[in-house]
Amino acid sequence: MVQWAKDSSTTGREFSMYLFEILSDNHMTPEEITNFKNDIMSIFAESLKDREVSVQVAALKATAAFLTSIDEEEVVLSFTKIIPGLLGTLVTALNTDES
Repeated sequence: MVQWAKDSSTTGREFSMYLFEILSDNHMTPEEITNFKNDIMSIFAESLKDREVSVQVAALKATAAFLTSIDEEEVVLSFTKIIPGLLGTLVTALNTDES
């Protein structure tokens, strides 16, 4: 998943975000989330700045799924650093009419 997040193809980067979205909802334990939160946050932050809007939107969806799957408020609040990227992606998606 990490390799695909840095893939040269848009499809690979989008697929990586889709996998993060699915795994967040279904397979990541609280321990895994806590242990890898910095790495995951870095991947989301980079993907939210991707040159392709479709990848940015996929990252937004993955980030939202990831954050809503976390039960610990402290862990969720540690992701406040990526809020500007999330908001920027929302604005970009609205301006480009990206679904």
